Amino acid sequence: MQKVVISLVTPHKSLQSRAAFFFSLAGALIFVSTLTQRGALAIQAIGASTLGFAFWITYAAIRIRGWKDFRVELDEDALLVPEKPLVRREMTRIPLTEIQMVSYAGTGDVPRIEILSRTGLTTLPFSWFPKTVSPSELGLRVHIRSQLARAREALEPAELAALEATMIAGKSYGAYVIERLGETPEIVATLDSSAEKEALAPDLKGKGAKLIDCSERIRALRDALERGLAAPSLLVTKSKSE
Repeated sequence: MQKVVISLVTPHKSLQSRAAFFFSLAGALIFVSTLTQRGALAIQAIGASTLGFAFWITYAAIRIRGWKDFRVELDEDALLVPEKPLVRREMTRIPLTEIQMVSYAGTGDVPRIEILSRTGLTTLPFSWFPKTVSPSELGLRVHIRSQLARAREALEPAELAALEATMIAGKSYGAYVIERLGETPEIVATLDSSAEKEALAPDLKGKGAKLIDCSERIRALRDALERGLAAPSLLVTKSKSE
């Protein structure tokens, strides 16, 4: 099964902005305390606390900025994600069999992927992903692989590649795949229905492309995605060489 590794963007800039705000607030409070006698000590205490908090945020931003291996990994067994608080620079491993639901949350000011597992809720903000990477594509891959793992379905690399490529493309039937020894399966085309086979056949003739029908699995996986439950049955895919 192909491993997916995505180098993420550290969220240190947002922390730097927060630190700047709290430094300004602390300075303002300390300045105000010099202009009044009433409550001066209380205002100075609040200002000092705010200043300390600003220094802590600055330290956290420096720590996170220096995390060179800030990433997410998805393989055949587990999802590896940064563990919060990020200042510790640690990763946490979530077995695919323990993932119960994958969803996208657009509420608030932080759109994110939400992954519910037996150990709790893991979030991956969209802002962590490079502009060249689609967060929703990763979320869909996690959904597919976790559902297969929970259903104890082991697919051949070409079958998984066809299934993921077809669903990522928003189609419903399957894909033409070329397999080469020792290489990652190559997706030649994805299909939305069996009727598209005739139009593609002339261009693929003699290339050794194999058509993999994923339609039954796709229906089960989409139903599971809508209900947030494990797919009740993930039927065997059909394939034939062209």
